[in-house]
Amino acid sequence: MLKKLRTGPFYRQLTSISFKSLSILITFLLAKVYISQVDAASYGHYILLHGYLLTIGTLLGMGQGMLALKSLAGESVIDVGKLAIHGANVCFNLLVFSLLIIPFRFLFQWSDWLTDSNLLSVILYAVALFNFELMRVWFSGNVYIFFKDIIRSVAIILLVFQYPALGADTTILVSGFVIVTGSSIFILLAMRKKPMTFSRFTVHDFFNVTTRGWSVSLGSGMQVFKGWLEIFVAGFLLSEAHVALYSILQKLGKLVNLPLVALNADVAKGIALMSKTGSMPENLTKQVKIAKWFAALFAFGAFIMSPLYVKFYSFEANWINLLTCSILLVSNFSNVLYGPVGLFAQLSSMRRYFVFVSGISICFTFAAAFLSVGSYGMMVLSIISLLSGLLWNELLRRRMQVVFGNTF
Repeated sequence: MLKKLRTGPFYRQLTSISFKSLSILITFLLAKVYISQVDAASYGHYILLHGYLLTIGTLLGMGQGMLALKSLAGESVIDVGKLAIHGANVCFNLLVFSLLIIPFRFLFQWSDWLTDSNLLSVILYAVALFNFELMRVWFSGNVYIFFKDIIRSVAIILLVFQYPALGADTTILVSGFVIVTGSSIFILLAMRKKPMTFSRFTVHDFFNVTTRGWSVSLGSGMQVFKGWLEIFVAGFLLSEAHVALYSILQKLGKLVNLPLVALNADVAKGIALMSKTGSMPENLTKQVKIAKWFAALFAFGAFIMSPLYVKFYSFEANWINLLTCSILLVSNFSNVLYGPVGLFAQLSSMRRYFVFVSGISICFTFAAAFLSVGSYGMMVLSIISLLSGLLWNELLRRRMQVVFGNTF
């Protein structure tokens, strides 16, 4: 009985949420340390830089990682040829990016963002994101979360605590080296324990995978960009201190979204197989329902603690900040209610529609934000976030219902 409970969907969801909760708590600590050791504006600069690098790195590396996940999922033997073609495509993407960035560096020599340190960090982010997706082929979602979220946050905390004058650019670069080195060693050690084969591939195969990888990367990049869009808009229209405040309020909202993030990390391989077979596993349905109940519990707890949470970071718990926080909580809770429709769309035949819907959502957010946020502040930005999320989820849910005949 105990063994059955430990392998059931509730136990898997609980362990995934617990592990992801740890990563969220560490990001809370990171924000507190950064603001205390440096200041809110510097933390805002760090958040913006991390968002930019994460978006570009996703475009360059994550798509090939997700393709590797889809092609290797369920295979008992590691096809090194398949793996090599995806890795070679990441290198090709980085080469193209390096060539394209040369004229931008010439035209925008004044920019603080186009530094050697940041450009090297782009490469590290791309390789790390490829590694993270690859790890999901053989390891649980907890291993994925550990490398993707926990190691980076811990490295940043230690660097900021010991060297507060180091600067966001250098801090991110050093943490990137730590993550890429650690994840690469972990993958190589794991592969040694698996039987291997090597299938040859042609130039045609290479460019076919390149095209598919760019398609997946575009979808993944748009999703990441959409998730960070409010921060980017705040960076354009508000001060970096306000960016820090909005990011902190977002983090509490992300706590409500945590069950869905943990679910996605744990069931990515199952959804990849589901997109091939066309049938939804019973355990997946149960895990989605459990995630929704956890989200409701987290939303209630986050709403109760929001005044103390805002004061903890030395910001004023006035009605504007608390109302903004509440709207972000509702926005994240509604996202969980729709289930992992975004992950399914990326790993199924809905990939192009996913890109289209993400484009609509981004355009709506941009247009609404630039028309109103400068005049009315971050509370309006949170309302736009809620409406944009509802639009994105509902369009994907409707298409999934039509194409797949089922939804979460």
